[in-house]
Amino acid sequence: MDIATLPRADGAGYDIAVDNGALAMDASLQTDITLSLLTDRRADNSEAEALGANASRRGWWGDALNARPVGSRLWLLRREKLTADVLTTAADYAQEALDWLVTRGRVDSLNVTASAVRLAGAGNKEALALAVRIVRGAEVQIFNVNVPGA
Repeated sequence: MDIATLPRADGAGYDIAVDNGALAMDASLQTDITLSLLTDRRADNSEAEALGANASRRGWWGDALNARPVGSRLWLLRREKLTADVLTTAADYAQEALDWLVTRGRVDSLNVTASAVRLAGAGNKEALALAVRIVRGAEVQIFNVNVPGA
């Protein structure tokens, strides 16, 4: 069980769900997917060099002790225009962040597609939208995640 997360109504982020004054819990894949995609994975040395001398590599310090890093590198795309090449990179980063679900046997397979969507009430502002197609046995589910600030 995980703490449940819910997309904000404006599509610009996620909140922790509360149920009768307590944290809501969730046993579905939604929270695993949301946290895997929206938690910052540490940038590697070459990515850090491209960010500039004073840029942070971000990420979780505990990854130094983990065999599998937590999160995604989607944060590296936050200043990029959502071109076809950037959308391909975003899908690759998302796939990388979610592969643990297959490795751990939580799902049989998954694939990610990325697109640019307009945020409601935000004028011409675009957001990165990810569609995660999950296969478990005969069941197929699609989870949609908007990446804030991308």
